[in-house]
Amino acid sequence: MYKIFVAEKRGRLIQVKSTDNIFLPKDFIETLYENYPPNLIDAYINGKFVNMVSGSVFEYFSRTLNHATVTISKTDTHIYLGADFNSGGCANIKGIMQGGKLYIFGEMLTKDTFETRDKLKSDHPGCTIYGAVDATGVKTTSNSSQSDLDILSEAGVSLIMGSSNPHINDSILSVNNAFIHKNVYIDTNACPKLTAALEQHAFDPKTGKPDKFMGSGTVDDWTDAFRYLIWVCFPVTKLTFASYNGLGVLKK
Repeated sequence: MYKIFVAEKRGRLIQVKSTDNIFLPKDFIETLYENYPPNLIDAYINGKFVNMVSGSVFEYFSRTLNHATVTISKTDTHIYLGADFNSGGCANIKGIMQGGKLYIFGEMLTKDTFETRDKLKSDHPGCTIYGAVDATGVKTTSNSSQSDLDILSEAGVSLIMGSSNPHINDSILSVNNAFIHKNVYIDTNACPKLTAALEQHAFDPKTGKPDKFMGSGTVDDWTDAFRYLIWVCFPVTKLTFASYNGLGVLKK
């Protein structure tokens, strides 16, 4: 459509805004602003063509605006874990929730899930750990009769993710939205690998999808671990007119 009507200027293009639609429920537009970053606001509300598959994947991350030095105290007994499983290494990030905000205070690259389990036990004894991890970990591995999720449960990890990984575009949207609305902060000094990964992860110009890397502990391993956790903590509601009942009230 962009090629026909904008690039080649064939035919007449009429662009209208959602705000011109008098039949939308009153809070529909307001809810869109709460749930979507500026580029999607242009697409969904202003009716503009938007390039969503170029440049940085996490373009709204700022190591200045989204940084906070995090100090763990004895009262922080609830730990949030994001983990991506890979052969030869697992990328793990850890955070705490305070005042409805998620603060990422640490990262660790472990050789396998057993080491992740042991480090969680030693670093956070007596803590309740909530895990949003790679859902493929439900399968047993070739060198163990246990699945990755079974192994993590031995460290007291309570899983808070779904039966499958979130759609990558949806989870990227939730991450960028969390950055924009200051719902997540990262101790960039304590998490150098995660910080660099968020800044470096770009779209593949050939596929239009986020770049994939070979090996363990790579850029996409860290961003995968991060987006699994953010998707669970700050999911983005996909709004359509069908989301509302006949009275124009958002369905719960």
